[in-house]
Amino acid sequence: MTIALAFIALLALLLVGVPAFASIGLIAAGLLLEEGMSLAGIAQIVLDHLNSSTLTSLPFFIIAAAFLQRGGLATALVDMALAWLSRVPGGLAYVAVLAGAAFSTLSGSSVATAMAVGTALMPELERRHYPRAFSLGLLGTTGTLGVMLPPSMALIIFGLLTGVSVPKLFLAGVIPGLVQGLLLITLVALTSRRLKLPPGTKLDGTSRRRATARGLPALGIAVILFGGIYGGFVTPTEAAAVTALLAILASLFVYRGCRLNDVLPVLAEGVANAGRIVMIIASALLLSHWLVLAGIADALVHSIKALGLGPIGFLALVSLILLLLGIVLEGVSSLLIVTPLVWPLLAPLGIDPLHFAIIMVVTIEIGMLHPPLGMNIFVLASIGKTSTAEVIRGLWPFLGLMFVLLALVTLIPALATWLPHHVYQR
Repeated sequence: MTIALAFIALLALLLVGVPAFASIGLIAAGLLLEEGMSLAGIAQIVLDHLNSSTLTSLPFFIIAAAFLQRGGLATALVDMALAWLSRVPGGLAYVAVLAGAAFSTLSGSSVATAMAVGTALMPELERRHYPRAFSLGLLGTTGTLGVMLPPSMALIIFGLLTGVSVPKLFLAGVIPGLVQGLLLITLVALTSRRLKLPPGTKLDGTSRRRATARGLPALGIAVILFGGIYGGFVTPTEAAAVTALLAILASLFVYRGCRLNDVLPVLAEGVANAGRIVMIIASALLLSHWLVLAGIADALVHSIKALGLGPIGFLALVSLILLLLGIVLEGVSSLLIVTPLVWPLLAPLGIDPLHFAIIMVVTIEIGMLHPPLGMNIFVLASIGKTSTAEVIRGLWPFLGLMFVLLALVTLIPALATWLPHHVYQR
């Protein structure tokens, strides 16, 4: 009964506009005070949980994403892809998928990917008379690759909440991310044939080489990031710091999308965004501590067992809950609320945490696209200077594709677990 009332109170606070960190923190602190814990004890719990090297990586990745978005790297990646695909019918649509995937491996953010790639491609898609709704839906869905492909912010947060290895989580997102990319390319191919989408302008060899050379430094950042982590040269936190530094240098001196007087404002924006996320994480960790302290976690395990739900039934139930929460909450907030509740249930049900993390990420991706609070809807409406209704109309076929991805990832755990288990030998 207590947890039901707490959950209702939490939703009420969020719906009336109280920030997520304050809503979760107030509920968690109130529950801990009711258990007899002092304010000093609550503060100590927060400090203990935040003493994490993984947490340190988050601000660096967020700062890197801010510079990558503004620094011209997305345009360079788009131009490089265009150089090789411009003469393919519907080539611009293929470029959107490939450039979105490449930018995702740098930014780790859906909104940043949709904003950067959408800004670079939308004018050209309109000039080539691609259907407007299709273009908006494609760019919005391509942006969600930023949540799946490493260095995914959502996976970093999941690792912080649960203690699961972040490098393993990054690897778990690779194959599902590639499957999502293949599904997008398949839909693009079918749509290109049906609508007879036009090819682009053919480039000569010199222009193609120039565009490729210009895009290579951006791809080089991703190679350094992942080569450093999985080659054992740097920790994820050190890799995040190097990525942020390289993003700043590339934005200033290679692509020149930022000027020196832009550095401090962009840094300030990144630090502010990181601070907000850290405060929400601290509140969620408090809630997780109460769930264990009050014995709620054990009670949930017994309840789920009493329902007779197997692993697939449980995963379907959690996905449904996340999708319903996505109607009223932003994806990261849903992740922070649901993860502490369901985490104790995974081991008794024999569910691999890596598999579960990727299912949560796919539902967050869907939440980025479906009304009324899908963030990518508003990003694309702004870029396309159009109504959210037109963006939503273009997203429906892609939402169907995302539900196919959710079904595949749920029913085939190896899509998420094979690569990290193979690399790390379990």
